[in-house]
Amino acid sequence: MTDDSNPRARIDTDVNLHAFFREALGLALTERNVETSPPTEHYLVALLVDFVHPDELAHEAFDRPISFLLADAMSRVGRERFDRLRALGDAVLFTSGFFKDHFETRGIRLQYMSSLGARAYDGAASMLRTADRKSGSDGPRAPELFEELADKFTAFVHVLGSVADGFFARSTQAGDAGTE
Repeated sequence: MTDDSNPRARIDTDVNLHAFFREALGLALTERNVETSPPTEHYLVALLVDFVHPDELAHEAFDRPISFLLADAMSRVGRERFDRLRALGDAVLFTSGFFKDHFETRGIRLQYMSSLGARAYDGAASMLRTADRKSGSDGPRAPELFEELADKFTAFVHVLGSVADGFFARSTQAGDAGTE
């Protein structure tokens, strides 16, 4: 039980994660000199927020080999195929950015991970381009978001790596401050 009269005793559950990650991502994009469109930047912020509590499809990326997940996604049709490709691209991007050292110590090259993640996003973009052609849509161009994610996949991995490094640095500083 917490003492509600002592604000230091409570955990702040009203943290605005979108604002927090928007700031962290903006700093990392600037640090890495990576230009991105506003929709893609918004998507990356949402990806970071989503991985605070990953969904079932994201968990699969931690449980099964990525190449099997890509083959599985490509064997699906319709909305399920799109959802699996998008989720796979998201999971590979996040894990490659935040846990690159983990993969490298196991002999998995970033280039390999990036090619699988980019392929997943490219597959999602292709599905959206096909749907746009069939519908004659002139509205917002979602395929371009996934094309940008595919084309700049490795750059975005490094950006998320910078975000992760910032978190680790802050947590180390906070730990050091608590030991003084």
